Amino acid sequence: MKSLKQCLLIGMNLGFLAVILSPLAGTTGQWVTLGLGLAVSAALFVVYRRVGQLERSRKHAD
Repeated sequence: MKSLKQCLLIGMNLGFLAVILSPLAGTTGQWVTLGLGLAVSAALFVVYRRVGQLERSRKHAD
């Protein structure tokens, strides 16, 4: 689970990097890159939180 959480964190950081670099993409590309970067980061954050909840519930079950 730890490596999964690390991969999710890397993915979130790459999504945020896309958001930061979006002004370099031009006018239309800027908004597309901004939207995709935010969507990817948000989705990965939701999965990251869910994995954390599963880990905690597994610890309490043991």
